[in-house]
Amino acid sequence: MVLLAALAQPGWAQAPRWQWADAQPFTVRAVAADAAGNAYVTGSFTGTIRVGRFQLTSTSTIADLIVVKFSPQGQPEWATTLGALAPSPVVSNRTYAAGVDISVDAQNGGVAVVGGMSGLFGPNVPGISLDPTRYQGDNMLVLRLSASGQIQWAVQAGSSAGFPTRGNAIATDAQGNSYITGNGYGFALSNGPLISTGARQMFVISLNRAGSFRWNTPTFANLGASGLDIAADEVGSVYVLGSYVGPFSIGGVELARQTGSALARLNSSTGTVVWARGDQEGATSLAVEPQGGAYVAGSFSGTYQLDAASISASAAREAFLARFTAGGAVTWLKALGTITTAGVRVARADTGPVVLLKRSATVAAVLGLSNAGAISWEEQATGVESAEGLAVAPGAGPRQRRVLVGGQFAGRASFPPHTLQANGSSSYLASLLYTVPAAPPASLSATVFPNPARGRFSVLLPPLSGISASLINSQGRVMRTEADFLPGKLDDKQLDVVDLPRGLYILRVSWNGEVTTVQVQLI
Repeated sequence: MVLLAALAQPGWAQAPRWQWADAQPFTVRAVAADAAGNAYVTGSFTGTIRVGRFQLTSTSTIADLIVVKFSPQGQPEWATTLGALAPSPVVSNRTYAAGVDISVDAQNGGVAVVGGMSGLFGPNVPGISLDPTRYQGDNMLVLRLSASGQIQWAVQAGSSAGFPTRGNAIATDAQGNSYITGNGYGFALSNGPLISTGARQMFVISLNRAGSFRWNTPTFANLGASGLDIAADEVGSVYVLGSYVGPFSIGGVELARQTGSALARLNSSTGTVVWARGDQEGATSLAVEPQGGAYVAGSFSGTYQLDAASISASAAREAFLARFTAGGAVTWLKALGTITTAGVRVARADTGPVVLLKRSATVAAVLGLSNAGAISWEEQATGVESAEGLAVAPGAGPRQRRVLVGGQFAGRASFPPHTLQANGSSSYLASLLYTVPAAPPASLSATVFPNPARGRFSVLLPPLSGISASLINSQGRVMRTEADFLPGKLDDKQLDVVDLPRGLYILRVSWNGEVTTVQVQLI
């Protein structure tokens, strides 16, 4: 169901509140969300646990990977696990699998996960394991799941010298391709080529929807580098964030700064570098706008500078957020106040970026910002040890947005009015709702909510008589008009689009000489 909400570029939000918060019996490492408001969580677990109605038992000697889909109300809808088998004859009894990052394929409904693994795939896993006599270190694991949680394919990557290969982040695009970044010493894919990187080097690779190798963007830093985060826009680009020590190059582009943070935009079809820049170190997280442009979050002490923009810390360590254009120019740079740990996370919402950080050792904070970088609101949770997972999704109504966060707590944690308790350390998943204020009645605008979507439109418009609307396909043909609205309120209409083919459309709304357009993706 598609909800199109008429909003006049909302720059602030109202009344953020914790909708729900639940303790989880597995380690939560990363969170993603889809257009329907569902949450997808990955991490690891040991022993026998119960997640909702699902009882799960690990098979590895250390831990098994887990992926869980939660409804917008926080109920587990499916849970999938992957364990590691020891080879025969036994090379090592140390076996494990663990999820590190997760991404939702909005167009095709799949889920992609990157993590770590030591051991072999089981007989029910559709994938080829690395030769255990040659690849005995900590290997990277990439897998894709269907919308119902079935593993469609799994790939390992590892070094024959026994050095670790670590996948830190994964992204997907509308074609189902996956993009992975991390750190390694050169590695072989269990279903593909040898990727030569050198020691302690950042890598950026792409796999297609079937898990086959597409491309590798070579990088090199004299003293090492690591890929930290990656994201894909909707217009054919991939943005990757990393850190490096010593002179650094990516895709043949050498950065002027000797040590720091690297941000690069790549062509998603070829891996070719469009542009790359080296900046002051401290960046940790990345989010992109659908039509291009990036948000980068991190931490700094003293003074932090990006081109002509500069901020100064008033505390020992502060968080920052910067926005870059699709061409790599700095739009703005903002300080976000005191933090205690460096792992600042950012996610993109249509109302502006959302940031997750730690204010103190036990206090986590979620901040909502406008598209211009002004802090609109902040909501905190206490008793929190770590805040690692962050995603943004639609809420229950057309003007609501949901922020999903995950991490660890010990003993007792509070997400007011919800309190969690555990014996020792545990993980949590929590949902925060905030409301976007309505546009002034005389202002004509339209926002697709959620986007992409399928089936039926619910169109929320200003309460104005005489509004006309057209849904236009990529060939310029009008597929629906306001005459096709189903009966409803003046400002809340519906369109049935179940018979329209998947693809990009333009919603054109006009009233009293004003015209506004919104790009709509049907899946």
